Amino acid sequence: MKPIVNIFGLIARPCLFLILSFPIFLSHAQPEVTHKGQYVPAKEEPESVLKGIDIVLQKILKNHHTTGASIAIVEKSRIIYSKGFGYRNLRAREPVTPNTLFAIGSCTKAFTAALIGQLEQKKKLTLDNKVRDYLPKLHFNNETMNNMITLRDMLCHRTGLSRYERSWLWFNSSSRDSLLARIQYMKPMAGVREKWQYNNFMYMALGRVAEELTGKSWEEDIAENIFNPLDMHRSNTSIQLMRADLDAATGYGTEEGQQQTDYYEMQGMAPAGGINSTANEMAAWLSTWLNKGAYHGKEVLPPVFVEEATSSQTVVWAAQPGSNDQRDIYLLNYGLGWFIRSHRGHYEVEHDGNIDGFSSWVAFFPADSLGIVVLTNQTNSEVPQLISNTLADRLLRLKAFDYDPSAAKEGSIAKKATPAATGRVADTHPSHSNNAYPGYFENPAYGEIRVYLKGDSLFASIGKQLFLLIHYHYDVFEARRIKNSGIDTATSDLRINFRFAANGKIESISLPLEATTESTVEFVNTQKTFLLPIQQLEKYTGDYEMEGMSAKVYIKDTSLFILAAGQPEYLLIPLGNHQFTLPALPGYNIQFEALADAAATGFIFIKPDGTSFKIPKKR
Repeated sequence: MKPIVNIFGLIARPCLFLILSFPIFLSHAQPEVTHKGQYVPAKEEPESVLKGIDIVLQKILKNHHTTGASIAIVEKSRIIYSKGFGYRNLRAREPVTPNTLFAIGSCTKAFTAALIGQLEQKKKLTLDNKVRDYLPKLHFNNETMNNMITLRDMLCHRTGLSRYERSWLWFNSSSRDSLLARIQYMKPMAGVREKWQYNNFMYMALGRVAEELTGKSWEEDIAENIFNPLDMHRSNTSIQLMRADLDAATGYGTEEGQQQTDYYEMQGMAPAGGINSTANEMAAWLSTWLNKGAYHGKEVLPPVFVEEATSSQTVVWAAQPGSNDQRDIYLLNYGLGWFIRSHRGHYEVEHDGNIDGFSSWVAFFPADSLGIVVLTNQTNSEVPQLISNTLADRLLRLKAFDYDPSAAKEGSIAKKATPAATGRVADTHPSHSNNAYPGYFENPAYGEIRVYLKGDSLFASIGKQLFLLIHYHYDVFEARRIKNSGIDTATSDLRINFRFAANGKIESISLPLEATTESTVEFVNTQKTFLLPIQQLEKYTGDYEMEGMSAKVYIKDTSLFILAAGQPEYLLIPLGNHQFTLPALPGYNIQFEALADAAATGFIFIKPDGTSFKIPKKR
């Protein structure tokens, strides 16, 4: 996965990469992947081809402030190099080992694809049949897509759908069917089989296909049909198991003073990126692909599917070789769960993975019988590919090439300047006071956005992300991410545009969620209100008075009302955060002053023009 970075947690002290390494197992004899997924140390000296490689790798890791990395190299059925660098937990100074668990992100896709390949071998499906033959509850945007899209189209990302990344990343759900229902509202950006467009939803849906055909969960299918036969006993599909593991890596950001991130709960989207594994166990996975689907001589993956999956199914980008010092036969295509590329004339099958706090690169060279696994606990990092390319050059006896020319000589990456805000119109003001902007807004391909007022500031809850809204110009507000470490101070290009109807009420909001879809995504005002239980409404009831002005708040027929002297009674509709609106008086709101479950001590009466006055509760 290649998500927008979501950094949480405490800030670790800045550090240069401290070298912690564990035994290298490298020899002409090539230690074998044993029954338990471990390796047998060789008796001979390490091969000269990798002599001094640790210093090269340490430099890459140091330049990119990478907290930890776990690396394994497999040749045919044997691990020839296996090593951990740095820390799995920076604050506790716990070292990475070749058996440390890492989230592998989108490297999961090849596992889900393999599960589909196994089901084809069992004649439970055919790749070129429509997906709706096996999953009729899946609906696409139009009948042409419904009648055309096959399992193969989904496996190689040629359905016409672009990423819709934040639909799951920000609006995640533990229900795969809930995520599945969003697909019909996703507008295609191309025709079926017209172009390659990466889409995680398609792999989630493939996981659901497997569940329908086996009667088991995707998690159970992966464990039973892949993990167990390959002795991948520490690999799992659960964040709960990851947290409980005594040798699991903690995720970090990319900056010099690495910030710890929380694990991302893949939940419903797990078939697209929810596996946690180790370098040693991923070596067993690659060994199986190098041996045409066999592990220790026993077939695990169908050989026919292995060949199809590692062959070009669709073109990713069409281009000619570049003119740089790394001239190559240009190739970048997609198979079934794998990218296909040329590495300096050698056929490479690979996939990268990115999820909060973790980046990975898993690659193998079928014609050269070599496989490379690089797992790091760093968000959106280029380090795994840099290391894999560097190792590949050594192993393939190619002339050394500097894949990291951008790294500063002193061992730190030049910080990217925050782009200056452009297109902002100076000296403009919102058309309404802040209390007119709160509400609930929905888009069926994404989910719900809640805008609310807290104190005198506007906030937005976008899925599971929280933002402070700062006026940008007119009725456009800049959204600044709120993290555990505080409010992001960098200028944000995420801007919410509020659209008002003729009656003065907000009709919708729009914001640029996806670079690969529409310029903005519209969320419509649902006019949704809270239904609060009686016991919660009771804390607002009572008599309020100030300078001869009195009002009574009471419950009638399970709803809250207010009655002021000389006025009719008004129904109060809850908006959340102790705020209520008066539907009979458009633009008027009441903000009760209350903490937790304590009774209200007063309320603020807010007029449409933004003016307000406070009325305390009568003692």
